[in-house]
Amino acid sequence: MLDTKKVTLFYNLQIRDTISHYPGYMLELRKAKAWSFEIQNKLNQSVQCFLIGGDAQGDIGSNVTISAGSTQPIVTNIWSNKLGIRLICSTAPTSGFVTLTGEYQEES
Repeated sequence: MLDTKKVTLFYNLQIRDTISHYPGYMLELRKAKAWSFEIQNKLNQSVQCFLIGGDAQGDIGSNVTISAGSTQPIVTNIWSNKLGIRLICSTAPTSGFVTLTGEYQEES
């Protein structure tokens, strides 16, 4: 049987700069069978999302730009023992927030 677990990596994060923002939590995927992320970008600027992995939280080759005011899932076939998303804006937003959730399934 598979158990689905949901995790919030960023909740209403108010980005007002152009530096990288790393999650306080990574999805633990050692036993996982499937995973996905969903980002809700309520900023007034687009946000770039870089897939990060492992204990060092390094970029692992996948990125996507989420337009201002939109919500989008992020799914790839890239796998690591831990996965997260690094966020960065090329233009500093002046209003809004970002919420990022992750979901994964593992055998119970």
